[in-house]
Amino acid sequence: MGNQACCAKPADEKDIVKIPTQDAFDNQEEEPKDVVKVVTDPTVCTITFLDETGTEIELKFAKKPLGFKYVSGKAPLKVSGILDEGCVKETGLPVRVGWAIKAVNGKILNAEPQRASEEFLEEVKKTF
Repeated sequence: MGNQACCAKPADEKDIVKIPTQDAFDNQEEEPKDVVKVVTDPTVCTITFLDETGTEIELKFAKKPLGFKYVSGKAPLKVSGILDEGCVKETGLPVRVGWAIKAVNGKILNAEPQRASEEFLEEVKKTF
């Protein structure tokens, strides 16, 4: 009947998925070759912005001052001006007034305005 259809053909070697035991993981000297490590550069502050269309733009800042101002009393934090000195002008980063700051170093900022501003500053300070 219907139960025999799934078992009608013997399994080929390619059909078998081998799952390592916990002991295999515990006794492993090296990481498996298929493990992807995310490595962040601790000397660079990565800020994810949202432009006017909602497109994410990820920019890397290599030093302070960052070179832009933002409105801190509202969420999301938004760029309110570009400074004459700082990373934006010196390196030509394309930051624009009106862009929202979504995340810093991969940490998505809180929706509550005060907390978002605190998180932004904390993450920038961790880098520089």
